[in-house]
Amino acid sequence: MNMARWIGFGASALVHGSLLLLVPVLFAQTTKKTEPDLMPISLAMFEPPPVPELKMLEALPEPVIQETPVEEVAETLREPVKPLEPIKEATEKKPPRPKPEKAIEKTKADRETLAAQQRKLEQEKAAQQEQVRLLEQQRQQAAEQARLQQLAQEKARLAEQGRIAQERFLAEQRKREWEAKQAAEARARLAEQQRLTERALAEQKRREWEQVQEKMHQQKALEQAQARQAAEQQQAEQAKVAEAARRAQTAKPVTSATPSTEQSVPVVMKPSFRSKPRAPDYPERALQAGIEGTVIVRAQVSPQGQAISVQVHQSSGHSSLDAAALKAVRAWEFIPAQRDGQHIASIVQVPVNFNLN
Repeated sequence: MNMARWIGFGASALVHGSLLLLVPVLFAQTTKKTEPDLMPISLAMFEPPPVPELKMLEALPEPVIQETPVEEVAETLREPVKPLEPIKEATEKKPPRPKPEKAIEKTKADRETLAAQQRKLEQEKAAQQEQVRLLEQQRQQAAEQARLQQLAQEKARLAEQGRIAQERFLAEQRKREWEAKQAAEARARLAEQQRLTERALAEQKRREWEQVQEKMHQQKALEQAQARQAAEQQQAEQAKVAEAARRAQTAKPVTSATPSTEQSVPVVMKPSFRSKPRAPDYPERALQAGIEGTVIVRAQVSPQGQAISVQVHQSSGHSSLDAAALKAVRAWEFIPAQRDGQHIASIVQVPVNFNLN
């Protein structure tokens, strides 16, 4: 609905703009009406000749009447009549003469003839003016028809331009709709691909997590087995040490109270190493989880400096760190304790730190 409204607004604006551009051109093309050429007519021919007063006529001498043609009379009447000179006093003293009745009659006849000719000229002039008016009216009608025809042609041209503009607009609109449809389909395909990719990544992460969990279970089981084995070895070593202490005690003469096992086997809190001890391996699960801690390990060291058995004296709270500490201490070599210049068995206590930094 909005699109059709905008199309109508555009076509209306185009038509009005074209008409505004066309009106000055049409006004410039139209010519002004010209007045017809006037026929030069002397006004003297329409003025009647002055009639002399009777007294003046009586004082004049009797005119000689001659027959003159009508053309000469009309020509004479066309000439302006000179004003009469004042009559001299001598003329007034002349005796009166008879009235020129024939001349007066001749003047009246000429006057009627001139009036008829004047009416004829006026009729001819009116006929010419009517003919000129009709010709001007025909010319105006022809100009109006030409103007209307030109307006119709311009209107048809503008309508054709509006139709072409509308078709072009509709074509552009269909093109935009097709492009929008293609873009939407492309976005849908991309979203589907992303969804499939995310699903594959989630499946891969799930498998990796399962593998990590499986490894963790296996590592835990291994640590538990190692812990059991270490406990068994520790018990066996303790039994051996107790048996050795018992044998040593029975072999020497008793000069005082029987010493306890802790007195016969010294506990070294700060042992010395034959070689630099190797750092423990940080458990992968604890490393990923960011677990830190310290394990205090006690180890029974033989007179040769080897760790016979190891046990956790103070746990870190995480079995993976405890197992890694036992494994590392079991591989260390210590400098054995001495008594009376001889190497003896001893118990060493060492802290094993697990720090991410």
